[in-house]
Amino acid sequence: MNQEIYLTGLLIPVDWSGNGSVKAVALATADEKEIPIGGPLQSNIIGHLRQQVALWGTFENPTGQTVFNVNRFHLMPSHSIE
Repeated sequence: MNQEIYLTGLLIPVDWSGNGSVKAVALATADEKEIPIGGPLQSNIIGHLRQQVALWGTFENPTGQTVFNVNRFHLMPSHSIE
């Protein structure tokens, strides 16, 4: 079994269906990597695009592309600049 990993970053859309709805998301990390998101919580995560999140999950390589399968997540507090 893979060890659970903790990541943080900004959720961004990376693929859209023909009608314009988002069908795939990635995590944009502080070191400018884009990590594709998968797993059973993907549909819940799509509702939090452009928000900072903390994710727990595992990396898998089912079809030659590494995907981060999310087991749980929470929104990070927003920081306002005044």
